[in-house]
Amino acid sequence: MSEVELDKLESRLPFPVPEQTEAIIPAPLRQLLSVTNGMHCHNLSIYGEQGRIDHGAGMPFDLGNPQLVRPPGIPKLWFCFGSMNGPWASQGTLYLTERDEVALVHRDTGDIGARWPGLAEFLSSEVPRLLSSYDEKGDLLPDASEMPGDTANWEAKAERAKYGPFLWKKPFRALSIWITSLWRR
Repeated sequence: MSEVELDKLESRLPFPVPEQTEAIIPAPLRQLLSVTNGMHCHNLSIYGEQGRIDHGAGMPFDLGNPQLVRPPGIPKLWFCFGSMNGPWASQGTLYLTERDEVALVHRDTGDIGARWPGLAEFLSSEVPRLLSSYDEKGDLLPDASEMPGDTANWEAKAERAKYGPFLWKKPFRALSIWITSLWRR
């Protein structure tokens, strides 16, 4: 994206802080978007400008909506730029903090599962990790994890947030897992 396109995108972004009238795309993300309009690598999505979407690829998601919908306890000045999906119900949202650090945050609870000192460090560690975590068919390798950091219990937290006391839905999830395993064979 050109500087003019980035400025237009920035001017259309909603911003959840009433005292500040304009959203500002953080410099590290702006630099990435000048090279690529978002990206997708296995379960990692970096958002871009939806108006430039390649509908055949189905990406990128737009940067606008995630600025307004955020997990509990996440500062309004943090800028959401992407997501990482877990096995079934869990999803982490990716934020650039005021210090341009990257935080992976549980979508439902606001728990922070991992942090990186910056966007470049995040991409240079996560993209190779993801590429080495899947086989040539795109299936997760047995000893690999879809989510980095302290995220082992995120699936259970997501299910509690999604289903609450309605445990009767669990058998349907088990059936879904079984059907998916048959389909992948």
